[in-house]
Amino acid sequence: MNGKNCPSCNCDIGMVAIIKAAWPTRIKCPSCKTNITYKPLPLLLLSICLILYFSIILFLILNSDNLFQQLGGYGLIVELIFIVLLWQPFEIVIAKHLREKATLVIRE
Repeated sequence: MNGKNCPSCNCDIGMVAIIKAAWPTRIKCPSCKTNITYKPLPLLLLSICLILYFSIILFLILNSDNLFQQLGGYGLIVELIFIVLLWQPFEIVIAKHLREKATLVIRE
């Protein structure tokens, strides 16, 4: 098998199924709803992405007075939306890596 097709129904799961999953071990096939996971899980890549992401978030929190002060009461809402959207490029990189380098298996 490869990292693109479900081991149960052999349909391409697509990038959205990986991005929607909370963790790469909690993926559901969009076609047959089988619980699938990636083996081996690239813990080094995930760790680097998380460290980089939280470093950026820490920088934003420490400098949020300057960045979002002009927005008044909406500053916190805009900052939270920005934090969620900031994770998406990391999610796409991880999903592409998993589809190319890892293998999908049925989760037990």
